[in-house]
Amino acid sequence: MSPEHTRLPDWAADERQADLGWIQAHADLFWAAAQIGHQADGRGALFVDTTVQLAEWGHPFGYIPQDLVEEFQDADINRLVRDYDPAAEFVVVLLKTDDRASSYRLRLRPPGCRPNSKMR
Repeated sequence: MSPEHTRLPDWAADERQADLGWIQAHADLFWAAAQIGHQADGRGALFVDTTVQLAEWGHPFGYIPQDLVEEFQDADINRLVRDYDPAAEFVVVLLKTDDRASSYRLRLRPPGCRPNSKMR
């Protein structure tokens, strides 16, 4: 296997699945915020601080434009922001404990689309 395709440790794979499930549960909100952010500031990413949970609001998040994202000097995040399709995708970065971050580029399915459904 090439270095960029090495198998994730079990804990990391579990964390990734949990992250993706949580993001999916909030996809409508994140999609709307990403669209508003892109219209106002161009390419960028949603940053979610998962280390803080506000009683009535959940985790604070905001849209960060590409020029500020690049200041983090994270090659993976920069690549995701540079390459995503704003018409159908968004980038979300989950800030975690111990100065860790997990970044994801997500594509939304069109309304009514079900995975593995037969076309009629």
